[in-house]
Amino acid sequence: MSGRRYSGRHYRRRRSPVPGILLLIVAAALVLGALAIFTDVFKKDRPADRADDPAVTQPDDTQKPDDAQQPSGGADGQDGQTGGDTQQPDNSGSQTGSKTLDTITTDATPYQSGGVYIVGDTGFEMYNYVDSLAKNYGEIVTSVADQLSGVSTVYALAVPLSSGITLPDALYSDIPGSDQAQAEKDILAAMGKNVKTVPLHDVMMSHRGEYIYFRTDHHWTGLGAYYAYREFCGAKGVTPHALSEYEVSQYDGFLGSFYNDGGKPDAMKNNPDVVTAYHPISTEARMQYGKSDSDLTAGKIIYDESEASAGLKYGAFIMGDNPYTVISNPDLSDGSSCVVVKESFGNAFVPFLVDHYQTVYVIDYRYYSGSVVDFAKTNKATDVIFVNNLSAIRGSYQMGKLAGVK
Repeated sequence: MSGRRYSGRHYRRRRSPVPGILLLIVAAALVLGALAIFTDVFKKDRPADRADDPAVTQPDDTQKPDDAQQPSGGADGQDGQTGGDTQQPDNSGSQTGSKTLDTITTDATPYQSGGVYIVGDTGFEMYNYVDSLAKNYGEIVTSVADQLSGVSTVYALAVPLSSGITLPDALYSDIPGSDQAQAEKDILAAMGKNVKTVPLHDVMMSHRGEYIYFRTDHHWTGLGAYYAYREFCGAKGVTPHALSEYEVSQYDGFLGSFYNDGGKPDAMKNNPDVVTAYHPISTEARMQYGKSDSDLTAGKIIYDESEASAGLKYGAFIMGDNPYTVISNPDLSDGSSCVVVKESFGNAFVPFLVDHYQTVYVIDYRYYSGSVVDFAKTNKATDVIFVNNLSAIRGSYQMGKLAGVK
C-alpha cells in the first residue's frame, strides 16, 4: 500500500533569551510527540475486506455465442506470475483430499486496462458480490428443484473466477472486489433442501498451481472443468474417470476476452493460451445443436479449432454457445439423462458428462426459449445441473434470462 505523506512547515527561529529557548524546546517536544502518535495511526494497513466496493468490470458472458476465447501456458522469459502452469495435473480420478496450497508470486507491476486487472501476461476479472442477485439465483434454482421433486435431482455449481483462485497472493488486498469463497458459501446456502450443491472454491484452490484458468481469457480451462466434474461425481455418488483415460486435442494461439478488453497487451500476445480439450471416452457419442429440439444440425463434442481465429478457440467445447444441444451415447442403454443449464463456463464441463448418461441435453438459458421444468419432465431427465460462474450470478441480465426459462 502506498502510504500517505505528511510534510511539516519549517519556521525560521528568532534569536531570544535562554528562557525563550527553553520554551521552544518544550514546545518542540510536544509537537514531536503528537507527530509520533499520528504517524503510528496512519501507517496501519488498510483493511483487506472491501466487499462493498463497486464492480470495476461488467458481468461476463453478455456476449453472443462463440465470442469466447482461450489461454496458454506460461512461456519462458515472460515477466508474469509464477507458481502456476508448472505442475502435472492430478490423474487419479479420485475426489479431492487434503493438499498444501501453492503460493503464487509475481515480479510484474499490476495495472488496470479496460476493466481488466493485468499482471504480466495474465488478466483477471474484478468481482463484487451482489446479495439480491445471489438470492435471486437461489430462488430460481430452488423453484426448479421443487417443481421437479420426484422427477429429477437438481444440482447447483457456482464456479469461482480466476481472480479468486490464481491471483498472486500478495495482490489480494489490492484488487477491488469481494471474497469469492464467502460469496460461494452465501450463494449455495440460499438453495432449498431439494437442491444438491457442489462447492468448488476449495478444490480449485487446491489445484491453483496448475493450468486451470486461461491467462488471456475469463474462462476456466478443460483441466479446471475436469476438477469440477470430479466434485460433481462425488455429489452424485459415481466414480469419475481418470484424466489419463481421455483422448486429448490441443489448439494453441488462443487470445481471449482479457486480451481484447485489456487493450491487447504485448505480454499476452507474445504468450497466448493453449486450449486443451478432453474427448469423451465413448467414441460413438454424437452431438446435435440448434435453436430447439426440432431444429438440429450435426455437430462435434470437441470441434477442431486449430484454424480458428485467436479469439474463437474456446469454441472447441461443444461448438460454443448454442441455445440447445443434445448428445447421445449409444454405449449406454439405461435411459439415464441430464439437462445442463449453463452459460459459457458449462461448455468445457459438458464433455465429461457424456460417459455417465445415455443422453446429455444442454440448454444455454441466454438464448433458449422454453421451460427447463417442462423440458425435464417431458424427457424424464435423471438430473438437472446448473453451471454458472460467479460473475454471471451477479449479472442482472443473466439472472433475468435464467428466470425466463425456469
